[in-house]
Amino acid sequence: MVRISDILRDEDLIRKGKGDMKEDKDKLAFSEALTAEDIMGDRVSPNLRAPTDREKKDALLLLEKLREALDKLFTSIRKEEGLDIAPLESLVEQFIISLNKYENIYMMQAYGDYDKNDLTYHSMWTALIAIKIGKKLSIEVKRLKELFIAGLLHDVGLLHIPEEILRKERESFRSEMEEIKSHPEKGRMILEKLGESYNYLLEVGYQEHERVDGSGYPLGLKDNEIGLFPQIIGIADTYEAMTHNRPYRVRKLPLYVIKEIVETMKEKFNPKILKALLEAITLYPVGSFVRLNNNEVGRVIASMGGSHFRHVVQILYGPDGEKLFEPRTVNLMDAHLLYIVEPIDEREFGNK
Repeated sequence: MVRISDILRDEDLIRKGKGDMKEDKDKLAFSEALTAEDIMGDRVSPNLRAPTDREKKDALLLLEKLREALDKLFTSIRKEEGLDIAPLESLVEQFIISLNKYENIYMMQAYGDYDKNDLTYHSMWTALIAIKIGKKLSIEVKRLKELFIAGLLHDVGLLHIPEEILRKERESFRSEMEEIKSHPEKGRMILEKLGESYNYLLEVGYQEHERVDGSGYPLGLKDNEIGLFPQIIGIADTYEAMTHNRPYRVRKLPLYVIKEIVETMKEKFNPKILKALLEAITLYPVGSFVRLNNNEVGRVIASMGGSHFRHVVQILYGPDGEKLFEPRTVNLMDAHLLYIVEPIDEREFGNK
């Protein structure tokens, strides 16, 4: 059983003295993300610093190309003009290669606002979360590419659901819910046109709303009746949706989404995959806003990997809520007296 207390185990790190901190600091900072050259030389791991302007530009350009290709494919599917995923596959390969260098930048983008019904962005961020889970599960690179493509296309059946139903700002009627729940079958009908070599996409599109306790749809499958990829994308889809606005509800902060999943939905997900999500995302993921113990507010811009509290944070607001003229960056791995105390909704500071 996964408990929220299990993922707060590094809280003890905060309370340790400086001497004890050194051993844990080395264990967390000198992870597999760092090479011997990083540790002994002048280079610094991209996971332990803010991204450069050049890195941001290159990463955002690749994201935009991916968004355009996916948007074009979705438009083609809506109009029933064909299903050519070759351009998408080429970009996905580039994206996988770029993950080690640009993951922090991608995660910052993933927590931004987008239109409540933008299936393209929802699919991109679901795929990104899924691949982070896949890496924690030690899935090989070739399969990670397939997992990412499956994440991008997991909800294609929604493209054949009437827009007026998807944009409802209230709970749907029973007939409308039945229409929405038909999208796995619609998705399977779309994806089967790709041929046998893409059967893994059919499985994901048809099963990602199934749950290991049998409470999902369309077939009520249980446990190992559900494929690995559908299970990964199912939990990634749930997390992504809860951290963004939808027509019928407002988003929740990542920490509270994690707590809700762990405390009220844990029976629905494979414990091993749920644990991988918690390890991949952390309580204060890159892109989220946080308050420090000195009451300053900033945005997490780099993840320390093993710790839920020791990140790189760009300080944007002072202790009295004043916006800083020149934001500064603090590495909480080294600033032993500073630590994160709570998540913050950045909209509270939007007009300051």
